[in-house]
Amino acid sequence: MINFNYPLIGGKLVDRRLKEIEEWEAKGIKIGKAKGIEIGKARGIEIGKSEGIEIGRAAGKEMGRAEGKEMGKAEGIEIGKAKGKEIGRAEERAKWSAWNNRRLEAEKAGVPFNEPPPDDSRAARRGAFTPCKRRAGTPPRSR
Repeated sequence: MINFNYPLIGGKLVDRRLKEIEEWEAKGIKIGKAKGIEIGKARGIEIGKSEGIEIGRAAGKEMGRAEGKEMGKAEGIEIGKAKGKEIGRAEERAKWSAWNNRRLEAEKAGVPFNEPPPDDSRAARRGAFTPCKRRAGTPPRSR
């Protein structure tokens, strides 16, 4: 702010005041610029963080979905195989049980029983049917 109460001595005082004003203005511009940069950096960092978090979340969700699908597929295959084996064993047991019941009925009736055993893929791979005889009181072997 210019104080015009100073006496004018050959215009030197006015020149000096104008020079001071220019210096203050330059300092003000420097300070304003520095403050503006500081505020801009802070806002930029804040915006960058929020955008980075948003992008990171989206990428994480996408990766999680892909990984979840892959894990679910593998788990589904594993469960399907286990259930398939269980069903297959039950069907095989039912075939063998029916065959054995017919064999026992024929034996009781004194009729010769020459029906071949059910087609067992394991027995077919091994060759001829060879029934196992267990000793009394011993549990069956697990395969």
